[in-house]
Amino acid sequence: LIFGKILGMYFAALLQFFIWVASIFIGISAGMSFSSGVGEKFNKFLGMLSGQGGFSVPAFVIGFIAILVGFLLYIALAAFTGSFASKTEEISNYFGIYTMIVVISWIFPYTNQLSGNDHMLKILRFVPFTSPFTVPADIVIGNIDMMTAVISTVLMIAATVVVVYLTARVYKALVLYRGEPVKIKDVIKMLKKKNA
Repeated sequence: LIFGKILGMYFAALLQFFIWVASIFIGISAGMSFSSGVGEKFNKFLGMLSGQGGFSVPAFVIGFIAILVGFLLYIALAAFTGSFASKTEEISNYFGIYTMIVVISWIFPYTNQLSGNDHMLKILRFVPFTSPFTVPADIVIGNIDMMTAVISTVLMIAATVVVVYLTARVYKALVLYRGEPVKIKDVIKMLKKKNA
């Protein structure tokens, strides 16, 4: 049931994403047709990246898969944090946790990219919550090799499975819960009782 809800949100958001992508490609194509100078510069830029190992078909494929998996991971995470709420009014409180995770996961790669901290970036590419913000672009433009991108994507898939599993467990534990707002330690106790 929970996985079905997650997939429903996932595909609805993907539809919107594809509409945005299609609009971007239409806009670029229209712009290039009206300005040959821009088109020539853009083609030179693509050629330079291709020479560095970027913009290849395999890179696009794994980059696209990484985007899809990362997107699913964060939707599952949103469902997980939302599952702590026993009342509709409590959702906004728990959703703040989700927002904080997203912001921190984005800021770490961004700041390290700006500072040129390659060592930290190498680590962040293998952290499931930060890799969706780094791996798709890095593999497409040739900053990382295919094996690194595949390993990172597999780790994201594993993290998604774990988050979905925990979401289902929490939802099942709290489905009939009525009372004070739930704390994380209370949920852990409930899950331990169910395992006992």
